[in-house]
Amino acid sequence: MVNFSTLAKISKILADYLSPCEKQTTKTKLVMLCIVIFLIALSIRLLYWQDHYLSLAGQWYGLGYDTQAERILSDGGILFPKEPVKLGDARIIDHPPGYSTLMAISFWLSNKSVDPLIFFQILCDSFTAVMIFLVALELLPFAVGIISATFVIFSPHFAYYSLISSPDSLVSLPALVAIYFIILAMKNFQIQKVAIAGIAIGISCWLRPNAMLLSPFLAIVLLPCFARKDWLKYGFVLVISTVLVILPITIRNIIVFHEFVPISIGVGINLIEGIADYDKEKRFGMPADDQEVALLDAVWYNRPEYKGNMWSPDGFERDRNRIKRGIEVIKKDPLWFFGIVLHRITFMLHYNDKGSRPWPFNTAIVPIIKAEAPFNHSLMVSSQAIWIASPDSLSTQGKLLSSQAFISLSDDKETLTLQGDNSAFNNQFISQSIKISKYTDYVLKITIKTPEEESAVKVLSADQNNTLASNVISPPKTVYRKKVSIDENKNQPLVISIPFASEKVDEIVVAFSNNGQEKPKILINKIELYTMGSTPYTWTHYPRLLIRAVQKNIYNTYLMLPLIIIGVFLVVGTCRKQLFLVLLAIPVYYFCLQSIIHTEYRYILAIHYFLFIIPSCVFYVLGKLLFGKFLNKVKPS
Repeated sequence: MVNFSTLAKISKILADYLSPCEKQTTKTKLVMLCIVIFLIALSIRLLYWQDHYLSLAGQWYGLGYDTQAERILSDGGILFPKEPVKLGDARIIDHPPGYSTLMAISFWLSNKSVDPLIFFQILCDSFTAVMIFLVALELLPFAVGIISATFVIFSPHFAYYSLISSPDSLVSLPALVAIYFIILAMKNFQIQKVAIAGIAIGISCWLRPNAMLLSPFLAIVLLPCFARKDWLKYGFVLVISTVLVILPITIRNIIVFHEFVPISIGVGINLIEGIADYDKEKRFGMPADDQEVALLDAVWYNRPEYKGNMWSPDGFERDRNRIKRGIEVIKKDPLWFFGIVLHRITFMLHYNDKGSRPWPFNTAIVPIIKAEAPFNHSLMVSSQAIWIASPDSLSTQGKLLSSQAFISLSDDKETLTLQGDNSAFNNQFISQSIKISKYTDYVLKITIKTPEEESAVKVLSADQNNTLASNVISPPKTVYRKKVSIDENKNQPLVISIPFASEKVDEIVVAFSNNGQEKPKILINKIELYTMGSTPYTWTHYPRLLIRAVQKNIYNTYLMLPLIIIGVFLVVGTCRKQLFLVLLAIPVYYFCLQSIIHTEYRYILAIHYFLFIIPSCVFYVLGKLLFGKFLNKVKPS
């Protein structure tokens, strides 16, 4: 039988351990501590930006933000286009206008560069560490707040996704602000605090529509945390303040498009693409990506003009029909779809794991910080090449690594043809060894003929144990709005520039490998190596080692998931409804809504701020149990 008296004692102990302490610091000290938290988080994110600046430059998630940013700059208006919109053209409405506006400001400041926008995202993401500290401080002991902020500071996922040109990392800050002011309103109900929370949620909807139902959800879920006399006021003010912020977008949609769309469209495309993510056998014939959506629309409706764009013409009608098709699939096999929902929820709770995972589950795996400072020079080459390999020298001095691969030299000795084997990603061929200097930046330039299959090229240490850089060699592809034909560019020279820092390596080889396709063919014309100078910021090696060790050993599913599960039991065990409702409200919201449609990890970043508070409780309770008596003894009398 359950010993209820024992459970009551445990609950009381947990409630005592995890109860918020009286304010132990002055406002000045608290502000200074927040500044320190912000600066440490900012430093790590700037190091990440240094690591990935070249690889992520110009990588814009969610096609259309740049187009709308250019429209905003040319029209001089955020919501209303200068020229009348064609009936059924839904391109302006496929995203909320907030992020396009920020991108337009970035373009205006820096000659169509997203660098100011990325820096703004880094600043906002650094401030989330401060906000999670303040949220935890209102609910839990001071030390839990520090541990929670530390989790956010070192998180590789937050740092990495703050560098991507998409609104996903920005959405988290308004959510944290909203929860913080709701907590303040719980302690001392004031209409202004609840209104600020609603406004913050509305601002997040200007960036992404995911939080559109968050206000009514919080109004219902957090009702028990308010005095009975304040329930209706709290719910009404929270929802109305959010609606008022969103209302200009809704009014624009009605005036311009004659459609009632609260924020943006896209539910249909996300629903059917999400089904395709799991339908590997293609039982339901749903499209797997945006390009395939447009192509299938043309087939479904026998409208060839649909191929050019998935939002025009008839964008509204097409997306409504996508919703209907998705619902039909759910009705056909509801148990299968329920399994998808559960799988997506577990995916949301993943962190960095070893090995590879299929799309979109690989989006939960992000790089940890590099141990050495990366390449940090301009890619403009002004000097002579220090090493050149011709097809002839490659064929005589290079080495095949697979018995099934082969090379052949053209009659004029101007082209080396490399044919790979049947493996997925194995290295096929390496060049002769190249002597280089340690801690120096280089640019490797490879001239090839336009490929028909995808492969990869790598810069390896001579012993092939260390990869300094890699690049995918891809054929031209059909892209959104425009089709590039391989035949038009076939046999044209293609120059691939691969920047890299030598780190501790003084001898390298250039390797060509398969990249997921069998027997790819590469036609190599020339390889050149240029030196750019000593690698800057090598002094960051030691802080990088510390950050890397934390990220490698803490942020993995096998550690974090058990800590979260144990932490949930600890939080529930306190019997403080305010605590567990506040901490679990946003995760549960995303579990319920985002799990229904296509889900990438960047969509659900906001849940992990609150989930990080939960394992922080575990560490704190363990510390109290293990070291509490010792700390009491050493306290000054």
